Amino acid sequence: MRQSSRFSSIALALNILGLAAVTGVEWVINLVFVRLDPSQIADLRTGPLGTAFVAASMIFLLGSILYCLALLRDGNAPRTPTIAYAIATIPIALRNFIPELALDLALALLGASVIWLGKWMLRSRPVAAPDTALPNGSQPQAMSPAGRESN
Repeated sequence: MRQSSRFSSIALALNILGLAAVTGVEWVINLVFVRLDPSQIADLRTGPLGTAFVAASMIFLLGSILYCLALLRDGNAPRTPTIAYAIATIPIALRNFIPELALDLALALLGASVIWLGKWMLRSRPVAAPDTALPNGSQPQAMSPAGRESN
C-alpha cells in the first residue's frame, strides 16, 4: 500500500469497510434471523435494519469493484483471480434478488479468488522504491522471501 496510488488506497479502504459491513449482515442473517419468525424478520427488514443491509451491500459492491479496478490498473496482481473476485461480488451484493444456488456459487468463486490472490501475495516480493537511501546514505538491502538479506 505504501507504493500505491491514492485511488488504490481509497479503493482498499472502501473494500475493507464493505467486507466488514457485509460480514455483519451475514452474522445477523445467519445467527439472529434463524431464531425469529418470518413476520419478525419482515418487520425488521422494512425498518432501519433493511436500510443498513442495502447500504452494506452497496458499499461492499462498490468497494470490491473499485479495489479490483485498482489492482488491474496497477498491473501487478494476476488478472484472472482479480476479475473473478469482481464478478463474484455482484451476486453476493445482490443476494436478495438471486437464487440461493447463484449465491453459493458466487461465494465459492470469491473464496477461490481470495485464496489465489493470497497465494500470489505471499509469493510476491516487495518492490524496492527507487532512489531510496538510508539516513547514513547507503542503499537498503533486498530481502529474500525467507527474510534473509540477499546479495
